[in-house]
Amino acid sequence: TGVRDGQIKATGPGYACITFDPSKRATGWQIRLDDATNNKYRWAKGERSSHLTNGELPITSAYPIGETKHSAIWACEGISKPAIASHRLGIVALGAASANFTASPQQTEEHFQKAAEFLKTQEIIFAPDGGAVSNPNVLSAYKRTWELFTKLGYQLKVAWWGQTTKDKPDVDELDSLEGIEFIAPKRFWDICNHTRQQAERDEKLRQERLKLEVEDAIYEKLTTIQEKPWKVINTPQINLQELLTEPGAIYIVSSAKGTHKTNALIPVMGSQDRRLAWFNRVALGREECNRIGLTWKDYASSYSNKNKRGFCADSAFQFDPKILSDKGFLLGDECDQVFAHMFGSTCNKDGKRPLILATLEAHIDAAIHGGGMALFMSADVTQRDIDYLKALAPEGCPVRLIVNEYEPPRGRVFFDISDNPDGKIEELLMALEEGTPCFLIDDIKDGIRGGKSIAEYVRTVHPEWSSKIVEINSDTSGDPFIIDYLRNINEASKQTLLLACSPSVVSGISIENGHFGGVFALLNGILTVSDACQAIARVRGAQEINLWAAEEGLAYEANGSTDPDEIKDWY
Repeated sequence: TGVRDGQIKATGPGYACITFDPSKRATGWQIRLDDATNNKYRWAKGERSSHLTNGELPITSAYPIGETKHSAIWACEGISKPAIASHRLGIVALGAASANFTASPQQTEEHFQKAAEFLKTQEIIFAPDGGAVSNPNVLSAYKRTWELFTKLGYQLKVAWWGQTTKDKPDVDELDSLEGIEFIAPKRFWDICNHTRQQAERDEKLRQERLKLEVEDAIYEKLTTIQEKPWKVINTPQINLQELLTEPGAIYIVSSAKGTHKTNALIPVMGSQDRRLAWFNRVALGREECNRIGLTWKDYASSYSNKNKRGFCADSAFQFDPKILSDKGFLLGDECDQVFAHMFGSTCNKDGKRPLILATLEAHIDAAIHGGGMALFMSADVTQRDIDYLKALAPEGCPVRLIVNEYEPPRGRVFFDISDNPDGKIEELLMALEEGTPCFLIDDIKDGIRGGKSIAEYVRTVHPEWSSKIVEINSDTSGDPFIIDYLRNINEASKQTLLLACSPSVVSGISIENGHFGGVFALLNGILTVSDACQAIARVRGAQEINLWAAEEGLAYEANGSTDPDEIKDWY
């Protein structure tokens, strides 16, 4: 075999692996290709088949040249391994391609009978390859082969030197027989099962790690800026009048919490006759309008101060873009929150989202073409926000990113990794009982300990504190007392023992009076990461922040799918 036209034929460069019968006569050969990575061993094919006259593929027997150092018959995979192992270890070794002795039953019986007569034994030692325990196809061949050995009347043991992985040596790579354990087949199968189970656990962990890596990469892209800034500054107190130098542009300002962005708006807004401001929450918008000289949409008739108004994105379509057509000024404060709100389910009641999105584009267009400008600010500007505004910008309109690299000093965060917020609630109660005024962000959707909110629970434990507990949520934010409280929060809060805010108040207020010695945030997943960070930062200069967060959030849109087509359909 392997001869054609009087010449040895091979499929490529390599070396020959010759099969021998028990009488040391060559019966066939394989070529081991030098450069192949798969299917490295090929049976020689020429004018005749590689099969013997009985139709079987050749197997091989190898006997040591000198002293025989082991009394059992050894068997293994392959054609070259038996010869090498026999020479190195002094053993009688038989081999078949892929350990498939069952494909050559007549030769198997004859070869093993001769070896048994030579060694005067009926014991076979099978030597698995390194990593075979993890290969189902190889193990199936082993099982069939071992059943054949048993049928022929041999006793089987398995040579084991810990070869669970491919980096462990095969039998032909061993230097000696020392350290080899001869185990029963059942123990070998137990090792295979354990290895398979461990591999499944490792694969599951690997997939989880890959998933986390993908999520981290997506999160990184969604929460960072890759855009080259138009201007980079580093200041603890931003001055917008110095930065907004030219009309006809969209300005995006990324500046950390506590850099006085809202205060910097006051002189800028005061110099503008026509100005509109977009917000994502009523409490935030109403309070900020009061601070920067705008009229909240609900506080004026349709004709009073119509050119100086603030509103939630939901109501934006009520305000004519023409208001901005003569050197108008458009503001989107906490713009990342505004955009997130625009694409959330609550901003699409009665299918009005397309109208809202079109209104934002029309407002920007009117301000720019009218010789005015648009300003979008946040501590959490991301590349996504920048790309969105660039897509909305009129043709030829510059979009100028200003990044303030200053980071105010932050207090220490004490993070509770428990499954529930009970520990932090007890700490909150202890602080209040010690007389320490506390600010609380309550993001616990379904209430706590029988109460609708943590504030309600605290009132049941200490009813004598009721007059000193102020709770701001979607139900109370329209109350005149709360409206006045927010307008004058640094003075009004001095008499407050517990100020508890729901996710409806996450930005737009700055508590700078040093009154609250304890800051607590219990986050069950309604707030996004950026919203949660905004909420925690409402108390300026807090030295300690107590935080508990659920492992997974509650908020998602539509059916929660991550399929791109379904997401596109939803929006």
